[in-house]
Amino acid sequence: MKAIHLAALTVLAAVSAWASSPVVSNVVLEQKSAKRAEITYTLSEDAVVTLDIVTNAPGGGWASIGAENVVKVWGDVNKLVTGAGTHMLYWAPDASWLDQTGFGSEVKARVKAWATDAPPPYMVIDLEIASRGGSVPADFIRYYETADQLPDGGLANDIYRTERLVMRRIPAKGVTWRMGAPTTERWREWGNGGKETPHYVTLSEDYYIGVFETTVTQYHQYMGGDTQYSGTLAAINVTYEGLRGENTSYDFPANGHAVASGSKFGILRAKTGGIAFDLPTEAQWEFACRAGEGGPFSPAIDMSDLASHINWTANFEAIGWCLGKDDADRTSFERYRVGGKQPNAWGLYDMHGNVYELCLDWYKYDLGSASVTDPSVSVAERTDSKKVCRGGSAHYACQYQCRAAYRYPGKYVNATDNVVGFRLVCPAVAF
Repeated sequence: MKAIHLAALTVLAAVSAWASSPVVSNVVLEQKSAKRAEITYTLSEDAVVTLDIVTNAPGGGWASIGAENVVKVWGDVNKLVTGAGTHMLYWAPDASWLDQTGFGSEVKARVKAWATDAPPPYMVIDLEIASRGGSVPADFIRYYETADQLPDGGLANDIYRTERLVMRRIPAKGVTWRMGAPTTERWREWGNGGKETPHYVTLSEDYYIGVFETTVTQYHQYMGGDTQYSGTLAAINVTYEGLRGENTSYDFPANGHAVASGSKFGILRAKTGGIAFDLPTEAQWEFACRAGEGGPFSPAIDMSDLASHINWTANFEAIGWCLGKDDADRTSFERYRVGGKQPNAWGLYDMHGNVYELCLDWYKYDLGSASVTDPSVSVAERTDSKKVCRGGSAHYACQYQCRAAYRYPGKYVNATDNVVGFRLVCPAVAF
């Protein structure tokens, strides 16, 4: 590693239109050795703190050395830091920044503070540490500005499909968007377009949602202690009542987000200090799936080569698992390792295909065309005594069931299905 001059300063505070912004000041960066740099800073109030390192670029100005070069950090960073005053974090340049080609010789630290009600885009829960009884959430909850900052090789490492749970903050607060599909959308609900009536929806809050569908290991080992089952395949054969509790007492929306203590979510909440994990509403699921796209898929793909409902397309193969070109007569149900395809614009994997994802809402055939805020379907409004599922699965055709707007009539609250799994959501606040 070449000699570098680690400069003091560079202060950066998160700015939020709806939350007070904590302030970082007095940032001092000192290199104690090739293996350790100390960074001290003053924080105005409780906040989540993240770090970036910038260097003087040959052409002038300052440029980030890249998130992947700042993964070896510890101390008061990538977590909720409590208490106004001076705090310290550490960076290991020799273990992080291996290739310095093209950069200058000066380095600055950018310490960024995020309001507790507007935390960074990525939250990672270490389920293994939480299950062993971490004393405070800071023991097992970490926050990152980008997925590239995740340590231990990032999302390519299957530890993020087993022992760690990765959540992505969805920027939904105050956004009005179109739910459903226009009548002109190709392959719109084959003969049953009323199920996808387009209407405008506004969501009141941001929320975290799982980057991956919940896996076998996460479901069995950390939501129930059944260590005989493990793996990175999407978990299936789940039930609404098994996840949340007996429906008469823990129905949504009648009883809000309350869950039974002995349910899968009750166990997970207890292990993680009370994080209110739950299923997404239909609107939360579809907004996250679309990731700003107005068409049937995100990322947007060309489906013009499809001529009938049994056809397969190589374009879709890049983003999801569906009924394959040689699988028209398949009778067995299949699922795959989560995260094996291209993610959408918000970094979410398998929103199209692999397994259907169970939602909170009761199934209602037509959601209507009126504009709504934070919609949900109650028992009184339902047209079927089932909970709705979204996203399609590897057993069905991509152009119908795997579209963002497709609404599967769902499952009874105590019924399992080997093509149905789930994806977690929780409030977007720092813990």
